[in-house]
Amino acid sequence: MIKWLNYFSGHFIMYISFVFLQFNPLFRKRFFIVKEQITKSNRLQYKIPDLLVNSLICIEDKRFLQHRGIDIYSIIRAIVKNIIAERIEGASTIVQQLIRNITEDREITLKRKIIEIMLSVMVNKEFSKEEILFAYFTTYKFKDCIGIFTFCEREGYNIDSLSQAESAEIVARFKYPNLSKNNYIKYLKRVQTIEKTAAAQICKFSSC
Repeated sequence: MIKWLNYFSGHFIMYISFVFLQFNPLFRKRFFIVKEQITKSNRLQYKIPDLLVNSLICIEDKRFLQHRGIDIYSIIRAIVKNIIAERIEGASTIVQQLIRNITEDREITLKRKIIEIMLSVMVNKEFSKEEILFAYFTTYKFKDCIGIFTFCEREGYNIDSLSQAESAEIVARFKYPNLSKNNYIKYLKRVQTIEKTAAAQICKFSSC
């Protein structure tokens, strides 16, 4: 059922997005900015280690390989939890997070979320999953550097020989890019969760 919802919702949103692309100059401009940045990032001749890719997918977006940029199951689950717990829980896919990182638009409004969803579906159609993942890793803005390669160099990680534990530490930094004594315990718990999740679930994905 969810598989079909993802399929049909993806096609419907793609149609709406195409209309917006033709008739809304601001939406068109934003799409081309995102498209240009993803294309530019994929010109780099590097390889993202499998352990990093698997850790990211397992903790952030388990259905990344199946959905079309948005995950209806996660959206429905988030809505239910928000109603029951009376709190806000996100349902962003890796594609949505990538768009947010590129545009730096984190405004909490329905309009922003709708635009992000439409952009996600278009990006998912325009680029392969490998290209999306590579752009995610190489455009992320950490505290004082951009991209996973610069980050690993600054933090003393050898990206060509990362262990599962090191991969978990790095992926956890996407949620906590600015470590401090106030969030360090949460960061360590995040690392443990990523390690356990990645070990328990083998993500069927070939390297970038």
